Amino acid sequence: MAPPVASRSGGMLAWLKDQLAPRPGRAAFAVKLASICAITALATAIYRTPEPALAAYLAFMVNARDRATSLLLEVVLTSLVAVLIVIVLVTAIFVIDYPALRVCAIAALSFGFLFLASASKLKPLAANFALVVGYGLDKLGQVQVGEEATRGLLYAWLFVAMPALVSIVYNTVLGQHPRRLATRELARRLRLCATLLMKPGPEVREELRRSLADGGAEIRQWLKLARLELGVKRADVARLNQAASSTLEIIAALDVLDRCAPPPLPVCAVLAETLEQMAAVLEQGGYPVEIDLQLPDWAGLRLCREAVAAAQRAIVGFSGSPSPDAKPQAKAKAGFFAPDAFSNPVHLQYAVKVTTAAMSCYLLYSLLNWPSIHTCFLTCYIVGLGTAAESVEKLTLRIGGAVVGAAAGLAALLFVMPHLVSVGGLVIVIFLGALGAGYVAAGSPRISYVGFQMAFAFFLCTLEGPAPAFDMKTIRDRLIGIVIGNVAVYLVSTRLWPVSVTDRIDRTLAGSLRALGAAMRAPAHTLRPEAASAVYAGLEQVGADLALAGYEPRPLRVPRSWRRARRTAIEDIAAIQTAVLTVGKLDRAPQLSARLESLAKHLERQAVATPRFAEESRPVRSVGDLIDQKMRRLEAALVDPAGGEMHAIA
Repeated sequence: MAPPVASRSGGMLAWLKDQLAPRPGRAAFAVKLASICAITALATAIYRTPEPALAAYLAFMVNARDRATSLLLEVVLTSLVAVLIVIVLVTAIFVIDYPALRVCAIAALSFGFLFLASASKLKPLAANFALVVGYGLDKLGQVQVGEEATRGLLYAWLFVAMPALVSIVYNTVLGQHPRRLATRELARRLRLCATLLMKPGPEVREELRRSLADGGAEIRQWLKLARLELGVKRADVARLNQAASSTLEIIAALDVLDRCAPPPLPVCAVLAETLEQMAAVLEQGGYPVEIDLQLPDWAGLRLCREAVAAAQRAIVGFSGSPSPDAKPQAKAKAGFFAPDAFSNPVHLQYAVKVTTAAMSCYLLYSLLNWPSIHTCFLTCYIVGLGTAAESVEKLTLRIGGAVVGAAAGLAALLFVMPHLVSVGGLVIVIFLGALGAGYVAAGSPRISYVGFQMAFAFFLCTLEGPAPAFDMKTIRDRLIGIVIGNVAVYLVSTRLWPVSVTDRIDRTLAGSLRALGAAMRAPAHTLRPEAASAVYAGLEQVGADLALAGYEPRPLRVPRSWRRARRTAIEDIAAIQTAVLTVGKLDRAPQLSARLESLAKHLERQAVATPRFAEESRPVRSVGDLIDQKMRRLEAALVDPAGGEMHAIA
C-alpha cells in the first residue's frame, strides 16, 4: 500500500498540482466562505464599522464544512472574545498609565497563555488569546481618552460578532447537515470501490488510498456532531457508524484484491452493482439494510478469495447493529494539563521563546514609532510553534500567502477599483477574492494556511472602508511587519532551545504499532475498524512530521537513512493494517501483538539503526503470508537484525 501522505518526489509543481486538485466538497466550502465574507463586507459598509478587512477575514476563522462545527465555533469564539476584553479592561486599570508596567503585563500574560498553549487542552486557542490580550493592551496604551478606549474594545468585540452573526444565519439556513455529509462521503467511497472493480486506474487507486489513509475519521467526526442536531436518532447514528466501519473494511479488501489477479468478471460485476445500489441509498440520506449478496463460484488464488470473502462479509453486515459484547473500552479522561506539564522544561522554553520574539517586535515598532508594522508582533504568536520545523514551515506559508494575496489585491486596486461606482461592485470584488482564497483554505493542512493569508492580504488591499480606497502604504507596512516577525521567530526557534520534529516521530510511530496490536486483537467487523482508525491517524501524523523534517535547519536534521526507514515503516504498517481488516479471524494475534510491542518499546528508547531489509523471496499466497512478509520488513527497517551499534538521536 502507498504511504498515507503524499510525498514531494515529483517536485514543487507536482506537489502544488496535487494540493490544488479538486476534492469533494472543496468548491462548496469555498463558495460558503466567499458568500459570508461578501455579506460581512456589505454589513460593515452599511454600518460603517472600523477595520472591515479584519471583520471579513474572521469569517475564515469561524467556519467549517459542516454547520454543527461552524455554529459551535461562532458561539464559542464570540464568548471567548468577550472574556478576553474583560481581562484587558481589568489589566488596563492597573497598567494603562505606566508604559513599563504595561510592557511587563503584556509579557507576563503572553508567557502564561503560551505555557497553556503548550501544556494544556487550550493548545489550539491559547496563543491567539495571548495575541488578542497583548495587542489590546498595546492599543489602549496609544489612546489618551478612556471613553475612546472603551469604545475601541467594544468595536473589537463587534469585529468578531458581526461575521459570527452572518455565519450563524448562513449556516442555519444553508449549512450542510453533518449527517448528510457523512452519507454522501460513504456513497462516494462505495462508488470508487465499484469503479475499481470494473474500470481500475491510477486515479481511482489514489482516491481510495486517501480514503483508506483517513481511516474514516472525518466521517466518524461528522456522525458525532450529528448527535447535536435536532431530529437525529441515536439508532441511526449507530447504524451509520457501523456503515463507516464496513466501508473501511470494503476498501481494505479491495486494496488487497488489487495486489493479485482480479476475480472473474461476473464476480466483479455483482460486487460493483451491489455497491452502486448501496451508494444510491446513502446518497438519498438513508442507509442500506438486509443486503443479500450471492456471488458465483470461482477458483483463484487463496489471497484473492480471502479478499473477496472479506468484502462480501462487510457488505452483508454493512449497517447492522454491533454485537452487545463488542463495546469499546472506556478511555481514561485526561486532565486539563498534560501529564508532563510541570516536569518537562520544553513547555516553559516554548513560552519563553515566543514571548521573547513577540516582545522584541513590540519594542521595535514602539521605539521606531511605526505602529503600522504591528503585524510583526502578531506574526510571532501565529507562526511560533512547538518545533523548529513547524515554525519554519508556517512562516514560509505565511509569507507565500501574503505575497500572493497582496499581488491579487494590488491588481484589483489598480485595474478594477477605478471602475467601481457602488458598494455592490466592491462586494463582488470581495466575493471573488475570497472565493480563490477559500478554495486554497479548503485544502489539506499542508496548504490551507496559505489561503488564510491570501484572504487577509487581499482584504487589507481592497477593503479599507465603505468605499473603494487606494492607499498602498497599509499593505506595504503589513508585509514588512510579517517579514520582521518571521525573522524573529526563526531566530528564537533555531537558536534558543531548538526542538526537532523528529523527537516525536518515533513516539507517534510507537503509538501506531500499539494501536495495530489492539486492532489485531479486536473482534472482526466490530471493533477492529475503529481500532484501525487510530493506526491510520498515527501514520498520517508521522508522514506529516517526516515531510516537516525537510524544513529543519541542518544541525537538527537526522540522516536520510533514518527518514527512509520511517517511510518504509509507514508503508508496512499501513499494509499490515489493511491485511488485518481483511482477515476474518487472526489466530496469531497475541504473538504478532507481542512483536509489535517489542518494536514500540525499542522506538521509545529513541535509537537509530541502519535499516536492513529482509529478503522477500517467499511467495504471498494468503493474507497471513502478506502480514508475515510486511512484519519481517518492518522489523528489518526499525531494528538492526545483526545487533549492530545503536546511535542515539541528538
